[in-house]
Amino acid sequence: WNPLAGKGVDLSNYKGFLITQLPEAIFVRLTGSLATGQTISFVFWFFVIGISMYVCINSFFPEKKYWQFRLSASIFYMYNFFLLQGWFITERAKFSLFAALPLVIIICWNTLNRKYQILKGSILFGLTLFALNGGGAPPLYGGILVTMVVLIVYFLFLAIRNKAIKDVLYIGEAIVGFIVVTVLLNAYWFIPQAYVGLTQYSGKLSSMGGFQGILAWENVVSRNASFINLLRLQGIPDWYDNPLH
Repeated sequence: WNPLAGKGVDLSNYKGFLITQLPEAIFVRLTGSLATGQTISFVFWFFVIGISMYVCINSFFPEKKYWQFRLSASIFYMYNFFLLQGWFITERAKFSLFAALPLVIIICWNTLNRKYQILKGSILFGLTLFALNGGGAPPLYGGILVTMVVLIVYFLFLAIRNKAIKDVLYIGEAIVGFIVVTVLLNAYWFIPQAYVGLTQYSGKLSSMGGFQGILAWENVVSRNASFINLLRLQGIPDWYDNPLH
């Protein structure tokens, strides 16, 4: 229950947030101070985001001469203005999937490239999305889903171009492995979310103003978006509507 919203909002469906909130809970308990624990939590998520990208880049460019590339990639990934408003309200769920994305990329790449066996890749994939689970909020998985689709299409293209039917089957087996292990490890929040989606989706959508209400919100938050701003890594400088965007 969240006591900050009126008489409280039932957040029992977001069981995945238990994992996302765990680091802060540990830091607060160890320090005996809410403020100190939250400060350390900020540092923790900042570090996890950076080290995740470093691990990913290091897997592709491990040679010593690429140290500047590895470092700069990590810094740009941490100091990303798309996350700026997220730091204002400490969106740990968003941070967790932001940190998971580079790890998911390298695990998927190594598995589809046969550097990892399917079982190993599936377990690593599932464990990554267990520890960095986005608070059990399905909409936040959009970036990971897009990345996965791009990687899978790329490897399917190579397999079809080389007329390698075995590679196509291998990719299919890897996808099944990723899904099965990830769902099993996250069943404690995935099943409740799936139940809500199947039984209460229409009601929740109507309470938000239907599709038109969601589209209106989307138009507000992306009013001044442009490809130039995307390339400049410029995100939103304030909470939603700001003429200085």
